[in-house]
Amino acid sequence: MKRFLEWPIRLALIFAGFLFIFNFPFLLSIGKTTILVNFQPFWVSVITDFQLLLDIKNSQAFDLLRELTLFESYSYTMKILLGCLLVVTILSMVISILVMIAPGRIRDGLKKMIDFFEAVPDLLIIFFIQFFVIMLYKTTGVKLLQLYGVFGAKPYFVPIVTISFLPLFLLIQFLTNEIIFCLLKS
Repeated sequence: MKRFLEWPIRLALIFAGFLFIFNFPFLLSIGKTTILVNFQPFWVSVITDFQLLLDIKNSQAFDLLRELTLFESYSYTMKILLGCLLVVTILSMVISILVMIAPGRIRDGLKKMIDFFEAVPDLLIIFFIQFFVIMLYKTTGVKLLQLYGVFGAKPYFVPIVTISFLPLFLLIQFLTNEIIFCLLKS
């Protein structure tokens, strides 16, 4: 009996989660200097979308699924992951070799710096990159990086940098420890 009730409740919660997440932008009204929370447009939008999902005869709810191109999204994601893998592999090998050929005191300082950057959360790095790009654009008018994709334009640099930040330092730390272990072993 428990399993019989578990699946419908779980399915209802999944649909409710999707409706809330998709309509979350209607909850916030962003002005030039203020951000207001308005529940009225949010609930109206949630109820409207729920009614569209229940109306099977009306195919407006399923038009979005027809317009989505899964292959393009998948290939974009794979390009970012491949770019991240290449960046992490190449940079970690170069940096770990440079760390190992550095003099003793500099090597110890570089290892401490690598340990420090490994502990920095990825979200903090993402925030700093976005903050830097926005402040640079506001003060100078120079659009250095594309942070988001609209109208078919897809960003590559910022996602690759943010995804590869933590794995880069983990692989650098691993490679330097392995090089030290191999040197001590021989």
